[in-house]
Amino acid sequence: GRFSPLYKQESSKLSNEDILKLLADFKRPEKTKLQVIPGHIDVRVECVPADISNSMTSSYVPVKPFKEDCDNVTVEIEEFVPEAAKCSYPYTVYKNHLYVYPMNLKYDGQKAFAKARNIAVCVEFKDSDLENACPLKNIYGKPGGPLFTTSAFAAVTHHNQNPDFYDEIKIELPIHLHEKHHLLFTFYHVSCELNTKPANKKKDAVEMQVGYAW
Repeated sequence: GRFSPLYKQESSKLSNEDILKLLADFKRPEKTKLQVIPGHIDVRVECVPADISNSMTSSYVPVKPFKEDCDNVTVEIEEFVPEAAKCSYPYTVYKNHLYVYPMNLKYDGQKAFAKARNIAVCVEFKDSDLENACPLKNIYGKPGGPLFTTSAFAAVTHHNQNPDFYDEIKIELPIHLHEKHHLLFTFYHVSCELNTKPANKKKDAVEMQVGYAW
């Protein structure tokens, strides 16, 4: 199916409540004044055969039959099964995943850190509290990138001090966890305007750390 037109949503109104209100007001055109983005989205839904080849589990484990030199690989989506008796089934595959969903950040009300907009959040998984401890390389990478990476970033909302995030970060937890394993959230201000004048010898940093949490 083809979906068109596309509408631009305000960066300060991306919460679930704002989107639900927008959908309710969409039925009343006299209250809807949205900017149209030229373009369309094509969505195709196909039935997957039971004997599909060249597929992987949600843990990137190949499922037979699988060709090593294949170009197209199908990856299974992990289902979050509800805790109900009718949905219970025996565990046949080992999985130890952690899904992280950064929701939102209210930055304008604090006074401990410098003012910032274009806020990015970086998620890392560490096994030590030492200052120079390196993050573990067990965060699933995005399509087209490495299989595992040491950090993951959420999408940046332009000029918003209270951003809402909609990214999913998938982490493969180690078999043995201890009390020093933790998630580190680092927040950055992303500069969109770099000063390229020759008189300015000091080069501004694109990313400037403005906060952290764990």
